[in-house]
Amino acid sequence: MRKFSQVFLTNESAAVRIAETACGLPADHLVEIGPGRGALTRHLYSLRNCPMTLVEIDRDLAPKLSPQYPEARVVNSDFLRLDLEKEFPGVRVAFAGNLPYDCATPILDRILAFPRFAGAVLMFQKEVADKALAAPGDPEYGYLSVMTAARSSARRLMDLGPGSFRPRPRVDSAVVVFSPLPEPFIPPGLEPLFVRTVKAAFMHRRKTVLNSLSAAFGGDKAGAAAALEKSGIDPSLRAQALSPSDFLRLAAALRPAA
Repeated sequence: MRKFSQVFLTNESAAVRIAETACGLPADHLVEIGPGRGALTRHLYSLRNCPMTLVEIDRDLAPKLSPQYPEARVVNSDFLRLDLEKEFPGVRVAFAGNLPYDCATPILDRILAFPRFAGAVLMFQKEVADKALAAPGDPEYGYLSVMTAARSSARRLMDLGPGSFRPRPRVDSAVVVFSPLPEPFIPPGLEPLFVRTVKAAFMHRRKTVLNSLSAAFGGDKAGAAAALEKSGIDPSLRAQALSPSDFLRLAAALRPAA
Protein backbone atom coordinates (compact mmCIF):
# COMPACT_ATOMS: atom_id res chain seq x y z
CA MET A 1 0.00 0.00 0.00
CA ARG A 2 1.53 3.29 -1.04
CA LYS A 3 1.99 6.08 1.49
CA PHE A 4 1.59 9.83 1.15
CA SER A 5 -0.43 9.54 -2.12
CA GLN A 6 2.76 8.52 -3.90
CA VAL A 7 2.54 7.86 -7.62
CA PHE A 8 5.98 7.30 -9.12
CA LEU A 9 6.91 8.64 -12.57
CA THR A 10 8.21 5.99 -14.99
CA ASN A 11 8.12 7.97 -18.25
CA GLU A 12 11.81 8.63 -18.96
CA SER A 13 11.34 11.19 -21.73
CA ALA A 14 8.92 13.17 -19.57
CA ALA A 15 11.42 13.15 -16.69
CA VAL A 16 14.15 14.50 -18.98
CA ARG A 17 11.94 17.27 -20.31
CA ILE A 18 10.86 18.31 -16.82
CA ALA A 19 14.46 18.34 -15.60
CA GLU A 20 15.70 20.34 -18.58
CA THR A 21 12.97 22.94 -18.02
CA ALA A 22 13.55 23.16 -14.26
CA CYS A 23 17.32 23.43 -14.59
CA GLY A 24 16.89 26.23 -17.11
CA LEU A 25 15.20 28.45 -14.53
CA PRO A 26 17.33 31.39 -13.29
CA ALA A 27 17.81 30.28 -9.69
CA ASP A 28 20.47 30.16 -6.97
CA HIS A 29 19.08 26.95 -5.48
CA LEU A 30 17.00 24.06 -6.81
CA VAL A 31 14.54 22.16 -4.62
CA GLU A 32 12.88 18.90 -5.59
CA ILE A 33 9.74 18.14 -3.63
CA GLY A 34 9.10 14.43 -3.11
CA PRO A 35 11.95 12.81 -5.05
CA GLY A 36 10.69 9.35 -4.06
CA ARG A 37 12.67 6.71 -5.94
CA GLY A 38 14.58 9.28 -7.99
CA ALA A 39 13.00 9.01 -11.44
CA LEU A 40 13.23 12.78 -11.86
CA THR A 41 16.04 13.34 -9.36
CA ARG A 42 18.79 11.73 -11.38
CA HIS A 43 18.11 14.03 -14.32
CA LEU A 44 17.83 17.15 -12.15
CA TYR A 45 21.06 16.18 -10.40
CA SER A 46 23.02 15.71 -13.63
CA LEU A 47 21.71 18.92 -15.22
CA ARG A 48 21.72 21.23 -12.18
CA ASN A 49 23.78 24.43 -12.29
CA CYS A 50 23.28 25.41 -8.64
CA PRO A 51 23.08 23.77 -5.20
CA MET A 52 20.23 21.28 -4.78
CA THR A 53 17.99 20.17 -1.91
CA LEU A 54 15.76 17.09 -1.91
CA VAL A 55 12.74 17.26 0.40
CA GLU A 56 11.34 13.79 1.03
CA ILE A 57 8.67 13.01 3.63
CA ASP A 58 9.00 9.20 3.48
CA ARG A 59 11.36 7.91 6.19
CA ASP A 60 12.04 4.77 4.19
CA LEU A 61 12.97 6.56 0.96
CA ALA A 62 14.87 9.59 2.32
CA PRO A 63 17.95 7.67 3.64
CA LYS A 64 18.48 6.10 0.21
CA LEU A 65 18.90 9.46 -1.50
CA SER A 66 22.14 10.75 0.06
CA PRO A 67 24.36 7.88 -1.16
CA GLN A 68 23.00 8.29 -4.70
CA TYR A 69 23.21 12.09 -4.76
CA PRO A 70 26.10 12.98 -2.43
CA GLU A 71 26.30 16.64 -3.48
CA ALA A 72 22.61 17.27 -2.76
CA ARG A 73 21.23 18.09 0.67
CA VAL A 74 18.47 15.70 1.75
CA VAL A 75 15.76 16.94 4.12
CA ASN A 76 13.46 14.26 5.55
CA SER A 77 10.41 16.44 6.17
CA ASP A 78 6.95 17.40 5.06
CA PHE A 79 7.46 20.31 2.64
CA LEU A 80 4.41 22.06 4.09
CA ARG A 81 6.12 22.17 7.50
CA LEU A 82 9.42 23.59 6.27
CA ASP A 83 10.38 27.15 7.15
CA LEU A 84 11.44 28.22 3.67
CA GLU A 85 12.97 31.49 4.86
CA LYS A 86 15.18 29.61 7.32
CA GLU A 87 16.09 26.81 4.92
CA PHE A 88 16.90 29.07 1.96
CA PRO A 89 17.95 32.50 3.26
CA GLY A 90 18.73 35.22 0.75
CA VAL A 91 18.64 33.08 -2.41
CA ARG A 92 16.31 32.71 -5.37
CA VAL A 93 14.79 29.25 -5.26
CA ALA A 94 13.38 27.12 -8.09
CA PHE A 95 11.14 24.16 -7.35
CA ALA A 96 10.42 20.91 -9.17
CA GLY A 97 8.46 17.82 -8.35
CA ASN A 98 5.77 15.25 -8.97
CA LEU A 99 3.41 16.45 -6.26
CA PRO A 100 1.17 14.19 -4.17
CA TYR A 101 -2.40 14.53 -5.38
CA ASP A 102 -3.87 15.14 -1.93
CA CYS A 103 -1.74 18.17 -1.03
CA ALA A 104 -0.66 19.66 -4.35
CA THR A 105 -2.74 22.82 -3.97
CA PRO A 106 -1.33 23.94 -0.58
CA ILE A 107 2.18 23.13 -1.81
CA LEU A 108 1.68 25.36 -4.86
CA ASP A 109 0.25 28.09 -2.65
CA ARG A 110 3.38 28.03 -0.45
CA ILE A 111 5.72 28.09 -3.42
CA LEU A 112 4.05 31.02 -5.17
CA ALA A 113 3.89 33.00 -1.92
CA PHE A 114 7.63 32.57 -1.26
CA PRO A 115 9.23 36.02 -1.74
CA ARG A 116 12.27 34.70 -3.65
CA PHE A 117 10.38 32.23 -5.84
CA ALA A 118 12.43 31.90 -9.02
CA GLY A 119 10.16 29.49 -10.90
CA ALA A 120 8.76 26.00 -10.68
CA VAL A 121 8.04 22.96 -12.82
CA LEU A 122 5.39 20.89 -11.07
CA MET A 123 3.27 17.87 -11.86
CA PHE A 124 -0.33 17.74 -10.71
CA GLN A 125 -3.48 15.79 -11.20
CA LYS A 126 -4.75 17.23 -14.51
CA GLU A 127 -7.86 18.62 -12.82
CA VAL A 128 -5.69 20.76 -10.51
CA ALA A 129 -3.58 21.97 -13.43
CA ASP A 130 -6.74 22.92 -15.33
CA LYS A 131 -7.91 24.97 -12.33
CA ALA A 132 -4.55 26.72 -11.97
CA LEU A 133 -4.54 27.70 -15.65
CA ALA A 134 -8.24 28.58 -16.04
CA ALA A 135 -9.33 32.02 -17.25
CA PRO A 136 -12.34 34.08 -16.09
CA GLY A 137 -15.55 32.48 -17.32
CA ASP A 138 -14.08 28.98 -17.60
CA PRO A 139 -15.92 26.29 -15.61
CA GLU A 140 -12.69 25.47 -13.74
CA TYR A 141 -11.94 29.10 -12.83
CA GLY A 142 -11.71 29.68 -9.08
CA TYR A 143 -9.51 30.64 -6.15
CA LEU A 144 -6.50 28.68 -7.44
CA SER A 145 -6.79 30.31 -10.88
CA VAL A 146 -6.80 33.83 -9.44
CA MET A 147 -3.93 33.23 -7.02
CA THR A 148 -1.82 31.59 -9.72
CA ALA A 149 -2.32 34.53 -12.10
CA ALA A 150 -1.72 37.06 -9.32
CA ARG A 151 1.61 35.52 -8.34
CA SER A 152 3.05 34.07 -11.54
CA SER A 153 2.78 33.48 -15.24
CA ALA A 154 1.98 29.83 -15.92
CA ARG A 155 1.92 27.52 -18.92
CA ARG A 156 1.22 23.86 -19.50
CA LEU A 157 4.34 21.86 -20.39
CA MET A 158 2.71 18.48 -21.04
CA ASP A 159 -0.10 16.10 -20.16
CA LEU A 160 0.59 12.54 -19.05
CA GLY A 161 -1.71 9.54 -18.93
CA PRO A 162 -1.86 6.85 -16.23
CA GLY A 163 0.62 4.67 -18.14
CA SER A 164 3.44 7.06 -17.24
CA PHE A 165 3.28 6.09 -13.55
CA ARG A 166 3.50 3.18 -11.14
CA PRO A 167 1.15 2.36 -9.61
CA ARG A 168 -1.20 3.52 -12.35
CA PRO A 169 -3.41 6.37 -11.09
CA ARG A 170 -7.05 6.58 -12.10
CA VAL A 171 -6.63 10.12 -13.44
CA ASP A 172 -4.49 11.98 -15.98
CA SER A 173 -1.67 14.27 -14.88
CA ALA A 174 -0.21 17.51 -16.20
CA VAL A 175 3.04 19.41 -15.80
CA VAL A 176 2.89 23.19 -15.41
CA VAL A 177 5.71 25.74 -15.55
CA PHE A 178 5.39 28.75 -13.25
CA SER A 179 7.53 31.88 -13.63
CA PRO A 180 7.66 34.92 -11.34
CA LEU A 181 6.00 38.08 -12.59
CA PRO A 182 8.35 40.91 -13.69
CA GLU A 183 6.70 43.18 -11.11
CA PRO A 184 4.51 42.26 -8.11
CA PHE A 185 0.82 42.26 -9.01
CA ILE A 186 -0.41 42.69 -5.43
CA PRO A 187 0.82 45.87 -3.67
CA PRO A 188 2.71 45.46 -0.38
CA GLY A 189 0.37 45.05 2.56
CA LEU A 190 -2.70 44.19 0.49
CA GLU A 191 -2.09 40.44 0.02
CA PRO A 192 -3.91 39.19 3.17
CA LEU A 193 -7.05 41.13 2.21
CA PHE A 194 -6.70 40.10 -1.45
CA VAL A 195 -6.55 36.42 -0.44
CA ARG A 196 -9.51 36.84 1.91
CA THR A 197 -11.54 38.61 -0.77
CA VAL A 198 -10.91 35.93 -3.40
CA LYS A 199 -11.70 33.11 -0.95
CA ALA A 200 -14.89 34.84 0.12
CA ALA A 201 -16.06 35.41 -3.44
CA PHE A 202 -15.64 31.74 -4.40
CA MET A 203 -16.93 30.27 -1.15
CA HIS A 204 -20.46 30.10 -2.56
CA ARG A 205 -20.00 29.91 -6.32
CA ARG A 206 -23.72 30.09 -7.11
CA LYS A 207 -24.20 33.32 -5.17
CA THR A 208 -23.61 36.76 -6.59
CA VAL A 209 -20.37 38.41 -5.58
CA LEU A 210 -22.40 40.88 -3.50
CA ASN A 211 -24.00 38.15 -1.41
CA SER A 212 -20.76 36.16 -1.08
CA LEU A 213 -18.81 39.19 0.14
CA SER A 214 -21.47 40.41 2.54
CA ALA A 215 -21.71 36.92 4.09
CA ALA A 216 -17.95 36.68 4.54
CA PHE A 217 -17.45 40.22 5.82
CA GLY A 218 -19.83 40.16 8.77
CA GLY A 219 -23.09 40.53 6.88
CA ASP A 220 -22.31 44.12 5.87
CA LYS A 221 -24.22 44.18 2.59
CA ALA A 222 -24.10 47.96 2.31
CA GLY A 223 -20.32 47.96 2.75
CA ALA A 224 -19.90 45.19 0.17
CA ALA A 225 -22.16 47.06 -2.26
CA ALA A 226 -20.17 50.27 -1.79
CA ALA A 227 -16.87 48.45 -2.42
CA LEU A 228 -18.23 46.86 -5.59
CA GLU A 229 -19.50 50.22 -6.83
CA LYS A 230 -16.14 51.85 -6.09
CA SER A 231 -14.43 49.02 -8.00
CA GLY A 232 -16.73 49.34 -10.99
CA ILE A 233 -17.97 45.75 -10.60
CA ASP A 234 -21.56 44.71 -11.26
CA PRO A 235 -22.84 43.31 -7.94
CA SER A 236 -25.04 40.77 -9.75
CA LEU A 237 -22.01 38.99 -11.25
CA ARG A 238 -20.68 35.73 -9.87
CA ALA A 239 -17.06 35.30 -8.88
CA GLN A 240 -16.26 33.28 -12.02
CA ALA A 241 -16.73 36.43 -14.11
CA LEU A 242 -14.18 38.54 -12.21
CA SER A 243 -10.59 38.86 -13.40
CA PRO A 244 -7.59 39.03 -11.05
CA SER A 245 -7.51 42.80 -11.69
CA ASP A 246 -11.16 43.03 -10.63
CA PHE A 247 -10.32 41.26 -7.37
CA LEU A 248 -7.37 43.56 -6.82
CA ARG A 249 -9.55 46.66 -7.16
CA LEU A 250 -12.15 45.10 -4.92
CA ALA A 251 -9.63 44.25 -2.19
CA ALA A 252 -8.31 47.81 -2.30
CA ALA A 253 -11.88 49.14 -1.98
CA LEU A 254 -12.54 46.87 1.00
CA ARG A 255 -9.42 48.03 2.82
CA PRO A 256 -10.35 50.06 5.90
CA ALA A 257 -9.42 53.72 5.73
CA ALA A 258 -6.20 54.55 7.54
